Amino acid sequence: MSAEHRAVLRRWEAAGGPLATRASVVLLAADGLRDAEISRRLGVSRQTVGNWRQRWTSAGIDGLEQRPRTGRPATVDEAEVVTRTLLAPGGSGASRAVARELGLSHATVAGIRRRWRLTPDEAPAPSVPTRPPLPGADVWVMGLYVDPE
Repeated sequence: MSAEHRAVLRRWEAAGGPLATRASVVLLAADGLRDAEISRRLGVSRQTVGNWRQRWTSAGIDGLEQRPRTGRPATVDEAEVVTRTLLAPGGSGASRAVARELGLSHATVAGIRRRWRLTPDEAPAPSVPTRPPLPGADVWVMGLYVDPE
C-alpha cells in the first residue's frame, strides 16, 4: 500500500462515518491482521470485512466509495405509518395489518414503529414522541386530549 493511500485511509478513519469502517478494515488488513480479528476489533461481520477487502483489491481507493444505488428511491410516508398505528382499533396497530393497508412490507412498518418508539414493549399505550428521531427534521407532533366529563 502506498503512503498516499495510507494517508487518505487514515483521514477517512479519523473522520468517522461509513468510510471510517471501510478504511479501518483495509488498514488493519495491510498490517497483517486476519479477517476474524478485524471483524472482532471493529464489531462487524467477517463477511463485511471480506467484502471491503475484495473491493479494495479489485478497485483500490475508489472501490471503498459509496456506489450509486439502483432502482427507484424508497418513498415511505412515515407519518402515514405512525397515524395508522395510532388510529388502529384498540391502539394495537399491528404491523402486519398496517403493512397490508399501505402496501408495505412488515419489516418496513416494524422498523418505522421502532424508530418512533411505538412498540408494545416500550409503550403500554400508543404515544408519539414530540420530536421525531430524524436528524434535521423540523417536524413537531402535538396532541390535546379533552375529557368529556
